[in-house]
Amino acid sequence: MFVDDEALEREGISHLLNWEENGISFLGAAKNGVEAYDWILKSKPDIVLTDMKMPVVSGIDLIEKVRKELPETAFIVLSGYGDYDFTSKAMLYGIKHYLLKPVHEESLRTALHSVQAELEQKRQEKRTVNGLTGKLERVLPYVKEQFLRSQALTGIYKQQESRDFQTLFGVSDGLFRVVVLLPEQTCDFIKKYALRNIAEEMLGWDTVVLSTVMEEKVVLVFQTMPALEIRSCIQKVQGSYEHYFQMTFSAAVSRAESFSEIHQMYQEAAALLKLRYDFPAGAVLLPESIHTYREDSELLSHIDAVYQAVQAGKLEEVNYQLELFRNSLQQGKLSSGAKLNCCGGLYRAVAMLAADTHRREALLRQFQAVHSEAEALNAVREVCNQIAELFNGRRLEKKNPIVESVVKLVYENISNPELSLKWIAHNRLYMNEEYLGRLFYRSKSQKFSAFLTTTRMEMAKKLFENTKNLKVHEVARMTGFPEDAQYFSKVFKSFTGVSPQAYQKQAHRS
Repeated sequence: MFVDDEALEREGISHLLNWEENGISFLGAAKNGVEAYDWILKSKPDIVLTDMKMPVVSGIDLIEKVRKELPETAFIVLSGYGDYDFTSKAMLYGIKHYLLKPVHEESLRTALHSVQAELEQKRQEKRTVNGLTGKLERVLPYVKEQFLRSQALTGIYKQQESRDFQTLFGVSDGLFRVVVLLPEQTCDFIKKYALRNIAEEMLGWDTVVLSTVMEEKVVLVFQTMPALEIRSCIQKVQGSYEHYFQMTFSAAVSRAESFSEIHQMYQEAAALLKLRYDFPAGAVLLPESIHTYREDSELLSHIDAVYQAVQAGKLEEVNYQLELFRNSLQQGKLSSGAKLNCCGGLYRAVAMLAADTHRREALLRQFQAVHSEAEALNAVREVCNQIAELFNGRRLEKKNPIVESVVKLVYENISNPELSLKWIAHNRLYMNEEYLGRLFYRSKSQKFSAFLTTTRMEMAKKLFENTKNLKVHEVARMTGFPEDAQYFSKVFKSFTGVSPQAYQKQAHRS
Protein backbone atom coordinates (compact mmCIF):
# COMPACT_ATOMS: atom_id res chain seq x y z
CA MET A 1 0.00 0.00 0.00
CA PHE A 2 1.17 3.52 -0.78
CA VAL A 3 0.36 6.62 1.32
CA ASP A 4 0.90 10.20 0.11
CA ASP A 5 -1.14 13.38 0.38
CA GLU A 6 -0.06 14.60 -3.07
CA ALA A 7 -2.24 13.32 -5.94
CA LEU A 8 0.57 13.44 -8.53
CA GLU A 9 2.85 11.36 -6.31
CA ARG A 10 0.09 8.80 -5.74
CA GLU A 11 -0.59 8.56 -9.47
CA GLY A 12 3.09 8.35 -10.36
CA ILE A 13 4.06 5.66 -7.83
CA SER A 14 0.92 3.61 -8.55
CA HIS A 15 2.02 3.18 -12.19
CA LEU A 16 5.80 3.24 -11.73
CA LEU A 17 6.18 -0.58 -11.60
CA ASN A 18 4.50 -3.60 -13.08
CA TRP A 19 3.63 -4.89 -9.60
CA GLU A 20 2.65 -8.45 -10.54
CA GLU A 21 5.87 -9.02 -12.48
CA ASN A 22 7.72 -8.14 -9.28
CA GLY A 23 5.66 -10.57 -7.21
CA ILE A 24 3.63 -7.88 -5.48
CA SER A 25 -0.10 -7.20 -5.21
CA PHE A 26 -0.69 -3.44 -5.18
CA LEU A 27 -3.67 -2.72 -2.90
CA GLY A 28 -3.88 0.96 -3.76
CA ALA A 29 -2.87 4.43 -2.63
CA ALA A 30 -4.30 6.28 0.38
CA LYS A 31 -4.48 10.10 0.34
CA ASN A 32 -3.64 10.65 4.01
CA GLY A 33 -2.55 8.93 7.20
CA VAL A 34 -6.08 8.67 8.67
CA GLU A 35 -7.44 6.86 5.61
CA ALA A 36 -4.30 4.72 5.40
CA TYR A 37 -4.53 3.62 9.06
CA ASP A 38 -8.10 2.32 8.72
CA TRP A 39 -7.25 0.65 5.41
CA ILE A 40 -4.09 -0.97 6.83
CA LEU A 41 -5.94 -2.46 9.83
CA LYS A 42 -8.59 -3.87 7.48
CA SER A 43 -6.36 -5.29 4.70
CA LYS A 44 -3.15 -5.96 6.69
CA PRO A 45 -0.59 -5.34 3.92
CA ASP A 46 2.92 -6.77 4.21
CA ILE A 47 4.57 -3.54 3.02
CA VAL A 48 3.52 0.09 3.40
CA LEU A 49 5.27 2.77 1.33
CA THR A 50 4.63 6.09 3.07
CA ASP A 51 5.49 9.74 2.71
CA MET A 52 6.84 11.42 5.84
CA LYS A 53 5.29 14.90 5.63
CA MET A 54 1.51 14.60 5.71
CA PRO A 55 -1.12 16.71 7.55
CA VAL A 56 -2.98 15.42 10.66
CA VAL A 57 -1.25 12.03 10.75
CA SER A 58 2.35 12.14 9.57
CA GLY A 59 4.32 9.17 8.31
CA ILE A 60 5.96 8.79 11.75
CA ASP A 61 2.57 8.91 13.49
CA LEU A 62 1.25 6.28 11.08
CA ILE A 63 4.23 3.99 11.70
CA GLU A 64 3.83 4.36 15.48
CA LYS A 65 0.09 3.57 15.40
CA VAL A 66 0.40 0.61 13.00
CA ARG A 67 3.32 -0.92 14.92
CA LYS A 68 1.10 -1.19 18.02
CA GLU A 69 -1.51 -3.20 16.09
CA LEU A 70 0.53 -4.94 13.36
CA PRO A 71 4.18 -5.13 14.50
CA GLU A 72 5.22 -7.32 11.54
CA THR A 73 4.15 -4.79 8.87
CA ALA A 74 7.22 -3.46 7.00
CA PHE A 75 7.61 0.21 6.04
CA ILE A 76 9.51 1.96 3.28
CA VAL A 77 9.84 5.69 3.90
CA LEU A 78 9.66 8.44 1.23
CA SER A 79 11.47 11.62 2.21
CA GLY A 80 12.70 14.81 0.60
CA TYR A 81 15.84 16.83 1.17
CA GLY A 82 15.89 18.25 4.66
CA ASP A 83 13.57 15.66 6.22
CA TYR A 84 16.31 14.54 8.59
CA ASP A 85 14.19 14.89 11.72
CA PHE A 86 11.59 12.56 10.23
CA THR A 87 14.12 9.98 9.03
CA SER A 88 16.01 9.94 12.34
CA LYS A 89 12.73 9.29 14.19
CA ALA A 90 11.88 6.55 11.69
CA MET A 91 15.18 4.87 12.51
CA LEU A 92 14.02 4.56 16.13
CA TYR A 93 11.20 2.33 14.89
CA GLY A 94 13.62 0.07 13.05
CA ILE A 95 12.90 1.45 9.58
CA LYS A 96 15.83 0.52 7.32
CA HIS A 97 14.64 1.48 3.83
CA TYR A 98 14.41 5.11 2.66
CA LEU A 99 13.71 6.48 -0.79
CA LEU A 100 14.53 10.04 -1.75
CA LYS A 101 11.97 11.93 -3.80
CA PRO A 102 11.56 11.89 -6.75
CA VAL A 103 11.46 8.06 -6.68
CA HIS A 104 13.06 6.19 -9.58
CA GLU A 105 11.81 2.83 -10.83
CA GLU A 106 15.01 0.91 -10.11
CA SER A 107 15.46 2.25 -6.58
CA LEU A 108 11.82 1.36 -5.75
CA ARG A 109 12.23 -2.14 -7.18
CA THR A 110 15.45 -2.69 -5.22
CA ALA A 111 13.89 -1.52 -1.95
CA LEU A 112 10.79 -3.68 -2.44
CA HIS A 113 12.80 -6.79 -3.28
CA SER A 114 14.99 -6.22 -0.23
CA VAL A 115 11.95 -5.94 2.05
CA GLN A 116 10.40 -9.02 0.40
CA ALA A 117 13.53 -11.02 1.17
CA GLU A 118 13.54 -9.82 4.78
CA LEU A 119 9.87 -10.72 5.23
CA GLU A 120 10.42 -14.17 3.77
CA GLN A 121 13.41 -14.73 6.04
CA LYS A 122 11.33 -13.73 9.09
CA ARG A 123 8.53 -16.08 8.01
CA GLN A 124 10.98 -18.91 7.56
CA GLU A 125 12.47 -18.23 10.98
CA LYS A 126 8.97 -18.17 12.47
CA ARG A 127 8.11 -21.47 10.78
CA THR A 128 11.34 -22.95 12.10
CA VAL A 129 10.68 -21.68 15.62
CA ASN A 130 7.09 -22.94 15.52
CA GLY A 131 8.30 -26.30 14.26
CA LEU A 132 10.95 -26.52 16.96
CA THR A 133 8.43 -25.45 19.58
CA GLY A 134 6.07 -28.20 18.45
CA LYS A 135 8.86 -30.77 18.51
CA LEU A 136 10.03 -29.53 21.91
CA GLU A 137 6.52 -29.87 23.33
CA ARG A 138 6.41 -33.47 22.06
CA VAL A 139 9.80 -34.51 23.38
CA LEU A 140 9.90 -32.40 26.57
CA PRO A 141 8.35 -35.13 28.79
CA TYR A 142 11.07 -37.55 27.63
CA VAL A 143 13.78 -34.93 28.10
CA LYS A 144 12.57 -34.34 31.66
CA GLU A 145 12.70 -38.04 32.46
CA GLN A 146 16.13 -38.51 30.90
CA PHE A 147 17.49 -35.48 32.75
CA LEU A 148 16.17 -36.80 36.07
CA ARG A 149 17.60 -40.29 35.49
CA SER A 150 21.01 -38.98 34.45
CA GLN A 151 21.25 -36.33 37.15
CA ALA A 152 19.96 -38.53 39.97
CA LEU A 153 22.30 -41.42 39.18
CA THR A 154 25.44 -39.59 38.04
CA GLY A 155 25.17 -35.86 38.79
CA ILE A 156 26.52 -35.32 35.28
CA TYR A 157 25.11 -31.79 34.92
CA LYS A 158 26.92 -29.02 36.75
CA GLN A 159 25.22 -26.09 38.46
CA GLN A 160 24.86 -23.83 35.41
CA GLU A 161 23.67 -26.71 33.20
CA SER A 162 21.09 -27.64 35.82
CA ARG A 163 19.87 -24.04 35.83
CA ASP A 164 19.57 -24.15 32.03
CA PHE A 165 17.41 -27.27 32.29
CA GLN A 166 15.39 -25.65 35.07
CA THR A 167 14.66 -22.74 32.73
CA LEU A 168 13.83 -25.07 29.85
CA PHE A 169 11.36 -26.99 32.03
CA GLY A 170 9.75 -23.77 33.30
CA VAL A 171 10.57 -24.61 36.94
CA SER A 172 10.67 -21.59 39.23
CA ASP A 173 13.38 -21.10 41.85
CA GLY A 174 12.90 -22.43 45.35
CA LEU A 175 13.63 -25.46 47.49
CA PHE A 176 12.88 -29.01 46.37
CA ARG A 177 12.95 -32.54 47.73
CA VAL A 178 13.54 -35.89 46.08
CA VAL A 179 11.26 -38.74 47.12
CA VAL A 180 12.00 -42.36 46.22
CA LEU A 181 9.14 -44.85 46.31
CA LEU A 182 9.89 -48.58 46.37
CA PRO A 183 7.05 -51.15 46.12
CA GLU A 184 7.35 -53.88 48.75
CA GLN A 185 6.81 -56.51 46.04
CA THR A 186 8.21 -56.83 42.55
CA CYS A 187 5.69 -55.44 40.10
CA ASP A 188 5.42 -54.78 36.38
CA PHE A 189 5.95 -51.40 34.75
CA ILE A 190 2.21 -50.65 34.59
CA LYS A 191 1.93 -50.81 38.39
CA LYS A 192 5.01 -48.65 38.83
CA TYR A 193 3.67 -46.17 36.27
CA ALA A 194 0.35 -46.14 38.14
CA LEU A 195 2.18 -45.46 41.40
CA ARG A 196 3.95 -42.54 39.75
CA ASN A 197 0.64 -41.09 38.52
CA ILE A 198 -1.12 -41.51 41.87
CA ALA A 199 1.81 -39.85 43.66
CA GLU A 200 1.86 -36.94 41.21
CA GLU A 201 -1.87 -36.42 41.59
CA MET A 202 -1.90 -36.54 45.40
CA LEU A 203 1.24 -34.47 45.89
CA GLY A 204 -0.12 -32.07 43.28
CA TRP A 205 0.57 -31.82 39.54
CA ASP A 206 1.93 -28.30 40.09
CA THR A 207 4.07 -29.45 43.02
CA VAL A 208 5.83 -32.37 41.29
CA VAL A 209 8.25 -30.84 38.76
CA LEU A 210 10.00 -34.06 37.60
CA SER A 211 9.22 -37.76 37.83
CA THR A 212 10.39 -41.04 36.37
CA VAL A 213 10.57 -44.79 36.94
CA MET A 214 14.09 -46.13 37.51
CA GLU A 215 14.22 -49.93 37.61
CA GLU A 216 12.17 -50.87 40.70
CA LYS A 217 11.86 -47.33 42.03
CA VAL A 218 9.64 -44.33 41.34
CA VAL A 219 11.54 -41.06 41.73
CA LEU A 220 9.88 -37.66 42.14
CA VAL A 221 11.25 -34.13 42.51
CA PHE A 222 8.74 -31.82 44.15
CA GLN A 223 8.61 -28.38 45.67
CA THR A 224 9.17 -28.70 49.38
CA MET A 225 6.50 -28.63 52.06
CA PRO A 226 6.53 -29.24 55.83
CA ALA A 227 7.65 -32.73 56.89
CA LEU A 228 4.33 -33.65 58.51
CA GLU A 229 2.47 -32.62 55.36
CA ILE A 230 4.82 -34.73 53.22
CA ARG A 231 4.25 -37.78 55.41
CA SER A 232 0.49 -37.26 55.32
CA CYS A 233 0.46 -36.94 51.50
CA ILE A 234 2.57 -40.06 51.01
CA GLN A 235 0.41 -42.04 53.42
CA LYS A 236 -2.64 -41.05 51.35
CA VAL A 237 -0.81 -42.28 48.25
CA GLN A 238 -0.11 -45.56 50.05
CA GLY A 239 -3.78 -45.93 50.95
CA SER A 240 -4.91 -45.32 47.38
CA TYR A 241 -2.25 -47.59 45.89
CA GLU A 242 -3.04 -50.40 48.30
CA HIS A 243 -6.75 -50.04 47.48
CA TYR A 244 -6.19 -50.49 43.75
CA PHE A 245 -3.24 -52.90 43.67
CA GLN A 246 -3.26 -54.63 47.07
CA MET A 247 0.36 -53.74 47.78
CA THR A 248 2.18 -50.95 49.56
CA PHE A 249 5.54 -49.26 49.21
CA SER A 250 8.27 -47.74 51.33
CA ALA A 251 9.21 -44.10 50.79
CA ALA A 252 12.30 -42.05 51.54
CA VAL A 253 12.42 -38.25 51.29
CA SER A 254 15.53 -36.09 51.09
CA ARG A 255 16.24 -32.80 52.77
CA ALA A 256 15.18 -29.62 50.96
CA GLU A 257 17.80 -28.27 48.54
CA SER A 258 18.01 -26.24 45.32
CA PHE A 259 17.20 -27.73 41.90
CA SER A 260 20.89 -28.14 41.06
CA GLU A 261 21.36 -30.52 44.02
CA ILE A 262 19.15 -33.33 42.65
CA HIS A 263 22.02 -35.82 42.65
CA GLN A 264 22.83 -35.22 46.32
CA MET A 265 19.14 -35.33 47.26
CA TYR A 266 18.65 -38.62 45.42
CA GLN A 267 21.69 -40.15 47.13
CA GLU A 268 20.35 -39.10 50.52
CA ALA A 269 16.88 -40.54 49.81
CA ALA A 270 18.38 -43.79 48.47
CA ALA A 271 20.53 -44.09 51.62
CA LEU A 272 17.49 -43.47 53.81
CA LEU A 273 15.60 -46.15 51.93
CA LYS A 274 18.13 -48.74 53.08
CA LEU A 275 16.93 -48.16 56.63
CA ARG A 276 13.49 -49.56 55.74
CA TYR A 277 14.58 -52.98 57.02
CA ASP A 278 14.39 -51.58 60.56
CA PHE A 279 10.81 -50.35 60.12
CA PRO A 280 7.43 -51.92 59.38
CA ALA A 281 6.37 -52.36 55.75
CA GLY A 282 5.33 -49.10 54.13
CA ALA A 283 7.59 -46.86 56.20
CA VAL A 284 7.89 -43.19 55.21
CA LEU A 285 11.46 -42.15 56.03
CA LEU A 286 12.37 -38.47 56.36
CA PRO A 287 15.63 -36.98 57.68
CA GLU A 288 13.58 -34.88 60.11
CA SER A 289 12.01 -37.96 61.67
CA ILE A 290 15.10 -40.19 61.92
CA HIS A 291 17.42 -38.88 64.61
CA THR A 292 19.82 -41.82 64.81
CA TYR A 293 21.15 -43.73 61.86
CA ARG A 294 22.53 -47.21 62.15
CA GLU A 295 26.16 -46.89 63.20
CA ASP A 296 27.21 -50.08 61.41
CA SER A 297 27.06 -48.85 57.80
CA GLU A 298 28.94 -51.95 56.58
CA LEU A 299 26.22 -54.22 57.94
CA LEU A 300 23.59 -52.04 56.30
CA SER A 301 25.38 -52.37 52.95
CA HIS A 302 25.43 -56.16 53.29
CA ILE A 303 21.69 -56.21 54.02
CA ASP A 304 20.97 -54.18 50.91
CA ALA A 305 23.33 -56.34 48.81
CA VAL A 306 21.47 -59.50 49.88
CA TYR A 307 18.13 -57.94 49.00
CA GLN A 308 19.35 -56.79 45.58
CA ALA A 309 20.84 -60.22 44.81
CA VAL A 310 17.53 -61.91 45.71
CA GLN A 311 15.63 -59.58 43.40
CA ALA A 312 18.12 -60.31 40.62
CA GLY A 313 17.58 -64.06 41.09
CA LYS A 314 21.33 -64.70 41.31
CA LEU A 315 21.56 -67.66 43.69
CA GLU A 316 25.35 -67.77 44.02
CA GLU A 317 25.47 -64.03 44.70
CA VAL A 318 22.69 -64.39 47.30
CA ASN A 319 24.62 -66.96 49.31
CA TYR A 320 27.88 -65.04 48.99
CA GLN A 321 26.22 -61.85 50.29
CA LEU A 322 24.47 -63.81 53.05
CA GLU A 323 27.85 -65.05 54.27
CA LEU A 324 29.17 -61.48 54.37
CA PHE A 325 26.03 -60.42 56.21
CA ARG A 326 26.41 -63.24 58.78
CA ASN A 327 30.08 -62.40 59.43
CA SER A 328 29.34 -58.69 59.79
CA LEU A 329 26.43 -59.38 62.13
CA GLN A 330 28.45 -61.70 64.37
CA GLN A 331 31.47 -59.40 64.51
CA GLY A 332 29.41 -56.29 65.17
CA LYS A 333 28.61 -54.71 68.52
CA LEU A 334 24.84 -54.99 68.32
CA SER A 335 22.94 -56.53 71.20
CA SER A 336 21.21 -59.89 70.78
CA GLY A 337 17.85 -58.15 70.47
CA ALA A 338 19.20 -55.74 67.85
CA LYS A 339 20.63 -58.64 65.85
CA LEU A 340 17.25 -60.40 65.88
CA ASN A 341 15.57 -57.17 64.76
CA CYS A 342 18.16 -56.80 62.00
CA CYS A 343 17.51 -60.33 60.72
CA GLY A 344 13.79 -59.80 61.07
CA GLY A 345 13.88 -56.64 58.94
CA LEU A 346 15.77 -58.41 56.13
CA TYR A 347 13.53 -61.50 56.40
CA ARG A 348 10.36 -59.39 56.22
CA ALA A 349 11.63 -57.35 53.25
CA VAL A 350 12.54 -60.49 51.26
CA ALA A 351 9.29 -62.29 52.20
CA MET A 352 7.31 -59.32 50.89
CA LEU A 353 8.82 -59.99 47.45
CA ALA A 354 6.68 -63.12 47.15
CA ALA A 355 3.95 -62.39 44.62
CA ASP A 356 1.41 -64.78 46.17
CA THR A 357 -0.37 -63.22 49.16
CA HIS A 358 -0.94 -66.51 51.01
CA ARG A 359 2.68 -67.54 50.63
CA ARG A 360 3.84 -64.13 51.80
CA GLU A 361 1.69 -64.31 54.93
CA ALA A 362 2.83 -67.88 55.61
CA LEU A 363 6.50 -66.85 55.40
CA LEU A 364 5.93 -63.93 57.76
CA ARG A 365 4.22 -66.20 60.29
CA GLN A 366 7.16 -68.63 60.22
CA PHE A 367 9.56 -66.00 61.50
CA GLN A 368 7.40 -65.44 64.56
CA ALA A 369 8.69 -68.79 65.89
CA VAL A 370 12.33 -67.62 65.73
CA HIS A 371 13.93 -66.87 69.11
CA SER A 372 17.71 -67.00 68.62
CA GLU A 373 20.34 -65.47 66.36
CA ALA A 374 21.19 -68.87 64.82
CA GLU A 375 17.53 -69.60 64.07
CA ALA A 376 17.11 -66.12 62.59
CA LEU A 377 20.13 -66.54 60.28
CA ASN A 378 18.85 -69.93 59.09
CA ALA A 379 15.39 -68.48 58.45
CA VAL A 380 16.89 -65.58 56.49
CA ARG A 381 19.01 -67.96 54.38
CA GLU A 382 16.02 -70.17 53.65
CA VAL A 383 13.66 -67.37 52.64
CA CYS A 384 16.33 -65.64 50.54
CA ASN A 385 17.04 -68.81 48.57
CA GLN A 386 13.34 -69.57 48.10
CA ILE A 387 12.52 -66.13 46.72
CA ALA A 388 15.75 -65.94 44.70
CA GLU A 389 14.83 -69.20 42.95
CA LEU A 390 11.52 -67.67 41.92
CA PHE A 391 13.26 -64.61 40.54
CA ASN A 392 15.87 -66.75 38.82
CA GLY A 393 13.12 -68.55 36.89
CA ARG A 394 11.51 -65.27 35.94
CA ARG A 395 14.86 -63.80 34.92
CA LEU A 396 15.50 -66.67 32.52
CA GLU A 397 12.06 -66.25 30.97
CA LYS A 398 11.68 -62.48 31.09
CA LYS A 399 12.63 -60.25 28.19
CA ASN A 400 13.76 -56.73 28.81
CA PRO A 401 11.00 -54.46 27.41
CA ILE A 402 13.47 -51.72 26.49
CA VAL A 403 15.67 -54.14 24.54
CA GLU A 404 12.61 -55.58 22.84
CA SER A 405 11.67 -52.04 21.81
CA VAL A 406 15.13 -51.64 20.29
CA VAL A 407 14.70 -54.86 18.31
CA LYS A 408 11.28 -53.76 17.10
CA LEU A 409 12.66 -50.38 16.00
CA VAL A 410 15.45 -52.12 14.07
CA TYR A 411 12.96 -54.17 12.06
CA GLU A 412 10.73 -51.14 11.50
CA ASN A 413 13.60 -48.92 10.30
CA ILE A 414 15.92 -51.43 8.63
CA SER A 415 16.10 -49.38 5.40
CA ASN A 416 17.07 -46.19 7.25
CA PRO A 417 20.79 -45.52 6.64
CA GLU A 418 20.85 -43.41 9.83
CA LEU A 419 19.75 -46.38 11.94
CA SER A 420 22.14 -46.86 14.84
CA LEU A 421 22.08 -47.20 18.60
CA LYS A 422 22.63 -43.44 18.86
CA TRP A 423 19.72 -42.74 16.49
CA ILE A 424 17.37 -45.02 18.46
CA ALA A 425 18.52 -43.63 21.82
CA HIS A 426 18.17 -39.96 20.82
CA ASN A 427 15.23 -40.04 18.39
CA ARG A 428 12.95 -42.81 19.62
CA LEU A 429 13.62 -43.93 23.21
CA TYR A 430 15.18 -40.68 24.53
CA MET A 431 17.70 -42.56 26.62
CA ASN A 432 21.40 -42.39 27.31
CA GLU A 433 23.19 -44.16 24.44
CA GLU A 434 25.84 -45.87 26.59
CA TYR A 435 23.27 -47.11 29.10
CA LEU A 436 21.10 -48.47 26.28
CA GLY A 437 24.11 -50.23 24.79
CA ARG A 438 24.87 -51.93 28.10
CA LEU A 439 21.25 -53.03 28.48
CA PHE A 440 21.27 -54.47 24.97
CA TYR A 441 24.53 -56.35 25.44
CA ARG A 442 23.40 -57.72 28.80
CA SER A 443 20.18 -59.04 27.27
CA LYS A 444 21.43 -60.23 23.86
CA SER A 445 25.06 -61.08 24.69
CA GLN A 446 26.20 -59.14 21.60
CA LYS A 447 26.83 -55.54 20.70
CA PHE A 448 24.09 -53.61 18.94
CA SER A 449 26.28 -52.96 15.88
CA ALA A 450 26.78 -56.71 15.39
CA PHE A 451 23.06 -57.34 15.82
CA LEU A 452 22.21 -54.62 13.29
CA THR A 453 24.64 -55.96 10.69
CA THR A 454 23.39 -59.53 11.18
CA THR A 455 19.77 -58.41 10.89
CA ARG A 456 20.47 -56.45 7.71
CA MET A 457 22.35 -59.33 6.12
CA GLU A 458 19.65 -61.86 7.06
CA MET A 459 17.09 -59.51 5.54
CA ALA A 460 19.19 -59.23 2.38
CA LYS A 461 19.45 -63.03 2.14
CA LYS A 462 15.67 -63.38 2.38
CA LEU A 463 15.18 -60.74 -0.30
CA PHE A 464 17.56 -62.52 -2.66
CA GLU A 465 15.99 -65.91 -1.87
CA ASN A 466 12.40 -64.79 -2.39
CA THR A 467 12.78 -62.56 -5.46
CA LYS A 468 14.53 -63.19 -8.78
CA ASN A 469 14.56 -59.73 -10.30
CA LEU A 470 15.83 -57.50 -7.52
CA LYS A 471 19.10 -55.74 -8.33
CA VAL A 472 21.94 -55.61 -5.83
CA HIS A 473 21.62 -51.83 -5.44
CA GLU A 474 17.88 -52.25 -4.74
CA VAL A 475 18.53 -54.77 -1.97
CA ALA A 476 21.29 -52.49 -0.66
CA ARG A 477 18.82 -49.61 -0.46
CA MET A 478 16.15 -51.76 1.21
CA THR A 479 18.58 -52.86 3.91
CA GLY A 480 20.04 -49.43 4.75
CA PHE A 481 22.87 -49.02 2.22
CA PRO A 482 21.25 -46.54 -0.21
CA GLU A 483 24.35 -44.80 -1.52
CA ASP A 484 26.95 -47.55 -1.51
CA ALA A 485 26.08 -50.86 -3.16
CA GLN A 486 29.78 -51.69 -3.36
CA TYR A 487 30.14 -51.48 0.43
CA PHE A 488 26.97 -53.53 0.82
CA SER A 489 28.45 -56.23 -1.43
CA LYS A 490 31.64 -56.27 0.63
CA VAL A 491 29.71 -56.67 3.92
CA PHE A 492 27.43 -59.32 2.38
CA LYS A 493 30.39 -61.39 1.11
CA SER A 494 32.10 -61.12 4.49
CA PHE A 495 28.89 -62.36 6.12
CA THR A 496 27.96 -65.19 3.71
CA GLY A 497 31.24 -66.05 2.02
CA VAL A 498 29.88 -65.29 -1.48
CA SER A 499 28.96 -62.19 -3.45
CA PRO A 500 25.31 -61.01 -3.62
CA GLN A 501 25.08 -62.03 -7.28
CA ALA A 502 26.42 -65.53 -6.57
CA TYR A 503 24.09 -65.96 -3.60
CA GLN A 504 21.08 -64.92 -5.68
CA LYS A 505 22.00 -67.39 -8.44
CA GLN A 506 22.48 -70.22 -5.94
CA ALA A 507 19.13 -69.46 -4.31
CA HIS A 508 17.24 -69.74 -7.62
CA ARG A 509 19.20 -72.55 -9.22
CA SER A 510 16.68 -75.13 -10.40
